[in-house]
Amino acid sequence: MIMYNFLDIIFYFLLLIPLLYYLIFSFSGKIKTNVVRAHIARKHLNYAIIIPAYKEDNVILNTLNHLIKQNYNKDNYTIFVAADSMGEAIMEKISHLDITIININEEVSSKAKALITTMDSIEGNYDGVIILDADNNVNSCFLSDIDDIFDGKSVLQLHRTSKNCDSQISMLDSISEEINNSIFRKGHTNIGFPSALIGSGIVFPFIWFKNNVKNLKTFAEDKELELFCIQDKLNIDYIEDIYVYDEKINNKTSFARQRHRWINTQYLMFINAFKIIPFRDIISNIALLDKLFQWILPPRLIIFCFNIIFPLIFLILYPSSTSYKWILNIVLIFGIIILSVPCEYLKEKRFYTSLLKIPLLLLITIMNIFKIKLKMNNFGATNHGLNQ
Repeated sequence: MIMYNFLDIIFYFLLLIPLLYYLIFSFSGKIKTNVVRAHIARKHLNYAIIIPAYKEDNVILNTLNHLIKQNYNKDNYTIFVAADSMGEAIMEKISHLDITIININEEVSSKAKALITTMDSIEGNYDGVIILDADNNVNSCFLSDIDDIFDGKSVLQLHRTSKNCDSQISMLDSISEEINNSIFRKGHTNIGFPSALIGSGIVFPFIWFKNNVKNLKTFAEDKELELFCIQDKLNIDYIEDIYVYDEKINNKTSFARQRHRWINTQYLMFINAFKIIPFRDIISNIALLDKLFQWILPPRLIIFCFNIIFPLIFLILYPSSTSYKWILNIVLIFGIIILSVPCEYLKEKRFYTSLLKIPLLLLITIMNIFKIKLKMNNFGATNHGLNQ
């Protein structure tokens, strides 16, 4: 019985701490903020838009067709496609568009190498670099809206959101993205912390990015860039009302591959941070400490589900002694979901039917943890188009 009580308390607090963390930033994500626009004195800055495209034959043309329809002066932006392992047919089609194609020929492909090669190839003066994925779509006012906000000094993480919820898995993936937006982006920036980066829909100061992109060493390029920004005290702001529409995965195979890559990058960067940053600099930087805490947390799906599974196990093994404190954790989970999931999702019947997929996704996530290989170049792209 003593051992049971000890394990009960240990597991309870291990699972309570991340819930309290999520709840605090879910609350702060509800703070109303006013974005000041400068429509009268638009700056008309110059932007280099980079799209790394590794075997993205199915989606790249649609993305480019959205981008070339911007209501922004064409002399003030250039689209660079970093084409890696693309088919001849699609290369022929996009070669007729008003874009610049950078051919990537690397023995081991990675997004980081594509970004480095592209930046080395760019000539001319630009104020900002915009990173998009090959499956991203944007509105025609995309660049104009960025130009209203971008000051050439800060990093902007735009609001990446789903462009497809046509399956139960893509619905859950979309909801997960919005929870991340609420907690790790809006929730953080609303109380003075830097936003987390998400891999695309990012605007960097051109000179800063050119100087730092060459230092990328792993396949976790977005997290490396976060680390560089925090080290340089470069502000990362989250812009909620400029949307980048992203294709969500819709089958378990793609989910497993994508989450495996994410878990790998998360723990790889946690370990690497202690290798490249002196310990005294880590403990004196609250933004960096917060980032490391994010990276050491298990996947949120595991945290949520284990808060339900563990009390059930204890109830079965020791029905007369099970503590009801676990009910608080379950209440916190519902509070986090209500605060961080957009109302339009909560009103949809598909949201509740998609919950039936959670046991399968939980099993996949747990299996991925046991498959972690903390390799620097373990690149695994997510397939897009044609049901992935």
